[in-house]
Amino acid sequence: MAASDQHAAQTAAKPPQTAHMGVGVEVLTWTDDGSVRVRFDDGCEAIYQRPWLRARCPCASCTGAHGNTPTTLVLPDPRGRPVLQGDYPRLVEGAFAVRGVDPMGHYGFRIAWGDGHQDGIYTWRLLRQAVDKAGQDDAGVVGAGG
Repeated sequence: MAASDQHAAQTAAKPPQTAHMGVGVEVLTWTDDGSVRVRFDDGCEAIYQRPWLRARCPCASCTGAHGNTPTTLVLPDPRGRPVLQGDYPRLVEGAFAVRGVDPMGHYGFRIAWGDGHQDGIYTWRLLRQAVDKAGQDDAGVVGAGG
């Protein structure tokens, strides 16, 4: 893990012990390869890889929630390199590097990515639902149901 990723992992706040919309978290840690490990209060544990998290950024810009064409969506290419999507796809150095992590109330966290993107809020509900879908189309999530 790069030094900036280690700093982000060390500065990540511990998740609250309370539930939001029926989904609570007991533990959030970072693995040696920079993935996020979460243990939910229902006993489910999951690991979320950084490319998976960046590719599924829930911000309005990446999802097109304001009726716009997604402009900052970054997906891994076949070799695992980060590629900015859109009219002119291009490699984006550092897009999967984590510069920081901020807790967002009692419902999730926000990641500051190496490419400067930092608006997506990963809610506990979003992450927990991804575990239920894992294996169908999300190779970046490894989970064991609770």
